[in-house]
Amino acid sequence: MEAGENEDVEEAIALCQESLAAVSSLHPGRYFSYMWLHEAYLSRYWILHDPADLSLAVENFRFASRHSTQGFPQRIMNAFKWTIAVEQHGHGSALEAYLTFFELLDAHLTTRSSATSRREAAAAFHYARMLPADAASCAIRCDNLPHAVELVEQGRGQQWLLASRLRTPVESLESANPVLAHNYLELSTLISNAAQSSATITDRTAADRAAIEYRRLTRQWEAAVAEIRDLREFSWFLLPPLYADLQAAARQGPVIILIASEYSCSAIIIPTSGDSHHVPLPSVTLADLTNLKDRFARAIRHTSTLGPKVPRNDLIVLLRTQCLEDLYICSYTPTLSALVRSRQMMKKRVTPSFVMGQPGAGKGKPLKAVDSELELVHKLVPVTARHTNISGDAATRAGALKPLQQNTWVHLACHGKQDLKQPYNSHFVMRDKHLTLLDIMEKHMPQAEFTFLSACHTAVSDEETPDEAIHLTAGIQFSGFKSVVGTLWQVDDFVTKHVVKAFYESMFKDLKDGGAMDCTKAAWALNRAMHTVKTTVPLEQRMVFVHIGV
Repeated sequence: MEAGENEDVEEAIALCQESLAAVSSLHPGRYFSYMWLHEAYLSRYWILHDPADLSLAVENFRFASRHSTQGFPQRIMNAFKWTIAVEQHGHGSALEAYLTFFELLDAHLTTRSSATSRREAAAAFHYARMLPADAASCAIRCDNLPHAVELVEQGRGQQWLLASRLRTPVESLESANPVLAHNYLELSTLISNAAQSSATITDRTAADRAAIEYRRLTRQWEAAVAEIRDLREFSWFLLPPLYADLQAAARQGPVIILIASEYSCSAIIIPTSGDSHHVPLPSVTLADLTNLKDRFARAIRHTSTLGPKVPRNDLIVLLRTQCLEDLYICSYTPTLSALVRSRQMMKKRVTPSFVMGQPGAGKGKPLKAVDSELELVHKLVPVTARHTNISGDAATRAGALKPLQQNTWVHLACHGKQDLKQPYNSHFVMRDKHLTLLDIMEKHMPQAEFTFLSACHTAVSDEETPDEAIHLTAGIQFSGFKSVVGTLWQVDDFVTKHVVKAFYESMFKDLKDGGAMDCTKAAWALNRAMHTVKTTVPLEQRMVFVHIGV
């Protein structure tokens, strides 16, 4: 860098320091001085390579991120730039930078009044979608596996965690301290409205007034949350779960978390008790995994053009690099918290009731094999369970929601559609209106146990937030169902009935001896079904089914 440019940097630093000295600690201008200072110190660090300049840059990143005169979006962007800078230069504040980013994003999304508005707000930070994995990689490098697990949980499952954390704490707060609860809810509504309305303002003067009002409400909201956390029983109000809470997910068997970051790829194994274990994967890169995903997608598309007897050579080769179904019974979960919550609710079991749904094709392609599929299910479900069937004119949006709330076991055979751009609009096709993911999420079904989703695309993530797992299967689990079988891509209803038959035969084979219907056997039953139908169901149609939950 030229000497003249170095002089410019020195002058910029001096001017910013003068600006800071001239204004009060809560003056909005200080935020911009901090921003300019961390840029200037980074520039000087590039010139002189003095570690003190890097430390000064980090100090100003920290001040800017914590300066409450600015709204959350500006501070979130600053924290993101902080993570980039310290990863690039190997500074020791990297983990602090990631924690700050997620803390601010969490607070920002918490102020939004609905799942849809939270998702839209999160989508504005699409540039940071790899941060959960990067943050976990950083925590691993800092030899802090509990932190790595907490960061993955907070970053990957932000939408689900917020939805679940907002569902119960506020109700408890309303009982314990109605005044604080009312103040918090009122401020949340005001700040949510202010944030959404300011986005449509075009007049500069009005926009400036709206920005000032938004910053004022942000400060009041943060103060209200701090006051609530001063209460001993609400010290963890709206905060993400700790590792000690998350480890309960492994109570009935170890949980494996895969982390794919540009900085490192690895796995964390959470055991039933004791410390977690780190398994580095030095021979795997993020680019390798991206390439493998693309090859899988191409192979699945190709197999859809093949006859049932044609060998699936491409898929077989790919599966040899990662398939574990012959060694393990695989089950998945959107978040560790979801698994913990499902197991906690298992204590509230009631007499089983079974409902089968067949809405028909609606506007889609007729499902010609569904009748025989549901006949099989009806024969295999124990007679001790109360049976209900939804079909014909009764298979409406409202007609499906009610049985979902009233029954503990559900088998739904219909068209499903994942909306990759607006995941909360993902839906099942009903006779009249679509039954959307948002419809399902807004219902609470604590006594529900198991759902088999015999529909297409029920467990596919959206494009903007691939780590979030915002899909129909996760939504069913969030609403209260402890165990769910869903699909990753399009299913063939003529071969699905073979899977369904083998699954329920395994699921209920011990009930002749007086056993109880047990949804915790679903992952095992699905695994056994896949082995049973190996000679009758094409490979890609066996792979399409996944189990989520207990």
